[in-house]
Amino acid sequence: MDAVKAGLQRLAGSTYSYTVTGDYWRGQKYSASGSHDAKARKDSRSYKISGGPEATSRKVIVIGDDSYASADGASRWTHADLTRLKPTSAVRFADPKDPGGLNRLLAALHSARAGAPRSYEGSARLEVTRDALTYLPPGAPIFRFAQGGQWASYTVTMDAKGDITSIKSGFETADGGVLSTTTTFSRIGQPVRIVKPTRVTELPSSQYRK
Repeated sequence: MDAVKAGLQRLAGSTYSYTVTGDYWRGQKYSASGSHDAKARKDSRSYKISGGPEATSRKVIVIGDDSYASADGASRWTHADLTRLKPTSAVRFADPKDPGGLNRLLAALHSARAGAPRSYEGSARLEVTRDALTYLPPGAPIFRFAQGGQWASYTVTMDAKGDITSIKSGFETADGGVLSTTTTFSRIGQPVRIVKPTRVTELPSSQYRK
């Protein structure tokens, strides 16, 4: 498990770009792309849920403890102070301390075994906070659960330098199915550009009380 931990630590502390493809609740699909800069505490993503009743698209930028969100192509962004939102808030689109979820995945690792060349398979514990954003999928977390005590499976693939190039993650649903996603990482250690939007409105104060 040391190789997986070392790879996650390097990735979580670096800059990178990523894409996510995979499953979402009720037969829907989830896709995302974005970039991350750990030192600057910046993260950006565009994501889409398709194929069902929750179909939507959204852009989210996290800079420090602040988030800026724009839904379904809107030209204006909504600013939120993430430190004032409850972890279970529906408009808390990211954890400001770990927007990509990699550090939480690292802390939740339970097992790892060598698979194909430069790949590892294992399991990780899911958080137990009801309805709070988890670390799934790594890179652009979106899944929340009504109860904890669950397990996630993962497959990590690395390059010859030991950098993580992809993480496939999955978990069992209540009806016995499996939802899986694959996050592909690129441009690790290279500069990324994440800037604060210009057309910004404030999140209604009532949202901070929910």
